[in-house]
Amino acid sequence: MNANTVYYRTNGPRLNILRGYWGNENFGLTAAVPVDASVASGPFSGQVMFINTSGNWVLASSASTPKGQCPYLSMEDVADSDVVSVGKLTGLSCAGNYEVQTPYFDLTQTYPRSAALTYDATSGLVVPAGNTSGDYFIQNPSVDIVGYVTAGVVDLNIGGPGNMNGTLSGLVANAGIDSQALPINLVSGSASYAGQTVTTGNAYIGKIPVLQFATRWLPARDVTNTVS
Repeated sequence: MNANTVYYRTNGPRLNILRGYWGNENFGLTAAVPVDASVASGPFSGQVMFINTSGNWVLASSASTPKGQCPYLSMEDVADSDVVSVGKLTGLSCAGNYEVQTPYFDLTQTYPRSAALTYDATSGLVVPAGNTSGDYFIQNPSVDIVGYVTAGVVDLNIGGPGNMNGTLSGLVANAGIDSQALPINLVSGSASYAGQTVTTGNAYIGKIPVLQFATRWLPARDVTNTVS
């Protein structure tokens, strides 16, 4: 392989853990289990996952994930060589307090500081949880809270390779640990980023957007907020 070749990820950058992660120390909250055979695509690094009743990873889904079950963030891609060789994928527990960046967030939503976050219905994306009391802290949420926005959406393309106005020539897309992410490139029609379709007019075209937030699991309680 040419040592000067740069490999680009086409599905977005990997999960980036900025603060609080202690690696394999016994107080770092992680889990390593197999990926369930029912998962048709992924998990990819940065997606929200759960451990199902068979003890395997499945993507978070508001339609099928039991409320009150701790969510995890995928630290790897299912096709990574170490995942394939050992048959297990590592997840970062949202019960721990970590500041992270993930590309797997709903690109159509807004993310003000301190906003509570949950996961979407089908694909392991992080989405806003809304609020019930006029501020962004939800005391008795009806959904599982995975964390709270810190810096919001950050563009990793600043100082990077720039907006590629066309396809790259001679570069190979893969999931290598040292690979870089491509900016969202929309020459015509639509583009794909972190499993989502991006169309003309999207504010993130030409950028590598990631959502920066602090993990802090708050289990769903389905209790109506009242003022005594």
